[in-house]
Amino acid sequence: MSDINNVPKKRLSLMSVFRLFGLYSLFREKEAVNLANKLKKQNINLKIEVNKRTREIREYQLQRMMDLNNLAEFGKISAGLLHDIKNPLTVISLNLDSLKQESCKLLKNNGLDILGLINQSLIASKTVESIIKNSQKQLVHEETKEQFDLNVEIKNILLLLTHTAERQQVKLIFQPVHKNQIMGFSVKLSRIVANIIMNSIDSFKNIDRVERFVRIEIKKEIDKLFISIIDNGCGIKNEDRKMIFRPFFTNKNSHERTGFGLYISQNIIKDYFNGEINFTSTYGKGSQFNIIIPNQ
Repeated sequence: MSDINNVPKKRLSLMSVFRLFGLYSLFREKEAVNLANKLKKQNINLKIEVNKRTREIREYQLQRMMDLNNLAEFGKISAGLLHDIKNPLTVISLNLDSLKQESCKLLKNNGLDILGLINQSLIASKTVESIIKNSQKQLVHEETKEQFDLNVEIKNILLLLTHTAERQQVKLIFQPVHKNQIMGFSVKLSRIVANIIMNSIDSFKNIDRVERFVRIEIKKEIDKLFISIIDNGCGIKNEDRKMIFRPFFTNKNSHERTGFGLYISQNIIKDYFNGEINFTSTYGKGSQFNIIIPNQ
């Protein structure tokens, strides 16, 4: 009896212990939920930051590859540009020389076509100016979105590639489409078209073909614009088709191509134009590459 009297009256009952344990468990559970939510939020933020940094790195790497590819392609056609510049400059030089030699006889009307010589010189000088302007444009890094005439851009590309095509005895064919104004990045699109045309010209190397052509066609639909580059060159082997848009892939010598061209072109069309590039090809007969851009 004395032992029972010695038990403290404020001693907690077993039920109270259970209650405290339950409250403690609930507190710990809430604390665990809050911690999980914080970790989840941190994980989401981390994913966002990783994706952002990955995108920035990818854009930087793509820009660097674009710069490298542009320099390589420009270097490849530079010999042709020098040839194209030299010809009109020769015309100007000869005409001015003729005018100089005959200057003392101008008043005697000796039959020299002064106006014709001057017109030829003006046309030749404008050709040189156009070649230089288009060459500088291809080396531009920054560009803003603007409205431009696709017909003019393609004509300028063909002007730069004329000598390259003539060396391979390839005929460049383009029939402009009436009212062909589009919104976008003209230089980027020009580089893509130029790259594909150069690939088409290169496809005639080491093959025997009497008729050689690269034809550029433009087709407009309600919601899309199609730019097709068609050639009757060597075509693409079946085993190479799945590799076409991969970086570093090329079936040419390493000193002729970087292997970046189509990879970069596909990425630019996706990132800057929300479009795509596809192709069809028959080995030994030719290829057709289609640049498809949604109407803005």
